[in-house]
Formats: sequence, C-alpha cells, structure tokens
Amino acid sequence: MTEGAVSDRMTGKVLKGIGGLYSVYFADDKEYLAKPRGIFRKSGHSPYPGDNVMVSPSGDPDVPYCIDEIMPRKNFLDRPIVANVDAILIFSSASSPEPDYYLIEKMLILCARDGIDPAVCITKSDLDLLSAETIRDLYDKAGFKTFVFGFGMKGDDEGLRKFIKNRTITFAGASGTGKSTLINALVGSAYMNTGVLSEKNKKGKHTTRHTELIRFDGGFITDTPGFTTLEISELGLDGNSVENAYPELKAVSERCKFSGCRHMGEKGCFAEFSGIDQGRLERYRYFRRSADSVPEHIRKKIGGSQNG
Repeated sequence: MTEGAVSDRMTGKVLKGIGGLYSVYFADDKEYLAKPRGIFRKSGHSPYPGDNVMVSPSGDPDVPYCIDEIMPRKNFLDRPIVANVDAILIFSSASSPEPDYYLIEKMLILCARDGIDPAVCITKSDLDLLSAETIRDLYDKAGFKTFVFGFGMKGDDEGLRKFIKNRTITFAGASGTGKSTLINALVGSAYMNTGVLSEKNKKGKHTTRHTELIRFDGGFITDTPGFTTLEISELGLDGNSVENAYPELKAVSERCKFSGCRHMGEKGCFAEFSGIDQGRLERYRYFRRSADSVPEHIRKKIGGSQNG
C-alpha cells in the first residue's frame, strides 16, 4: 500500500485471522493486514472471518490498518467460527460412504436457525445412481435445492455456480463425500493452493485449524468441516425451532386436531397421515426430543454465546 492511499475510515470484510493480525478485503479488490484496537481485548469481543469491519489507517506500513468497529452480524456460527454466512452447501455422497440423513438434516436445522439458504449437493452418483436420485427426490419434495454430480456424468454446474455467485458460502459434509474434488473442479487451484482443503488440514491434529474466506466469483467461499461435529443440544434451539427445517411438516400443522401440536405422535396429529416421508418424520422426532431435553437456562446461555 502506498503512503496516504487511504485517509478516511472505510469498511472491509475479514478473510482470516492468525496471531492477532487479520487479513481484510476491501472494495478496491485488495487485501491488507489490520490489527484490532485495544478496546476489543478489554470487551472480550474479537473480529472473525466473515465479519464486516470499520477500519482506519494505522500509520504502520507493515500493518496498514486498525480495526475500529465490528459491524452488526446477521448470523454467527461458532464451530468453526464464521460470521455473516449467506448459504451452506451440504455434501452427501450417494455411496461410499453411505448417505447420512441425520447429518444432512442437522445442517438444515442449523440453516433454519440462522436464516442461511441451504442446498444439498449429492456426489458420486456414478457409483449408485438410484441412491443419488432417492436423496434428490427426498429433499426436492421437502422444498430444498439439490444438485447431483458424478464422475464422468453431466452435473448441474451452471445451477451450482448461480447458487454460489456473489455470496458468502460455506461447504459442509462428512469426510469422503467428494467435497474437495468438486470444489477443485469448480474453483480450481486458486482455492486449493490455500491449503484449506489439504489432506494435512483434514487430519488436522498437528496443524492450525482456522477458517479462511477465499474470494470467488463475486463472493467468498470457505470449507467448514467442524460443522459436522455439532449436536442439536449445542445449538440453543427449542423444540419448535427444529420444525423450521421441516417445511412439509409445518404445512400440515393446521390440519392437526390441536393447535401447537408437536407432531410427536399426539392424539389427533395429522403428520402420520399426510404423506410426509416417514424417515424425515422419524428424524424430526429424534432432533425434537434432543432439543426439548435441554433445560431452558442452558438453552439461553448457549443462545447468548452464539452472538459472538
């Protein structure tokens, strides 16, 4: 940066933070290092990847900016930490490993909680096309976006690129679902060379595990393996909130005999007879029981911590 290039405060987006220094992206399509002012240490708040921040020149040519303010967040995910996420692409393989419907729907619940647009990306359709079509049909009918890909088969590249374009998007899914292969095909070496998806980082025991946003196609992408370890009891949800990830279940609520029906097998519940996929209904009930088991004071404490 040339001396005097910026004289006033300006906004940027935090891409990553390591060792107390932050890489911040600005509207001029450049990145600069920034350090937070001491007020953040005193308050206990810190900037995180995805945060929109207000900065001012520091006078230090090596670290040209100071972070003065963290702008209000629209959401905040804390394992791994990333803020202001627009969308999550949830990966599931058709085979090898077998699809994990509980993991997919746990991620859908997380998206519903935080106002994040989800899509299910089904990989390895070449290994089991029937399985891939079953997964796609299940989530299509439930009202979610789906994409299907397989080696040597035509996938919906254009649709997926439209889903990603101009957004802050994270990729989530179990190991072995072909996530890194598809991401590499889409975004190429510019992303893979960051090491975010390296085999070292996947094993991760002796490496720094940090979230990093990578600029791509007008927006930002990041790989987020830590989401798969979250449990429903850790999300600070009440039982009713789980239902938001089951739109087909919410749609039949008015046909239940009693208002406020929990769809847990109560007398007069219409869910059993509505044509809803029984697997989805069973998983909803599993997650609802898990959420309902968390004491209210613990739920409130969890909810407070998720504001960053």
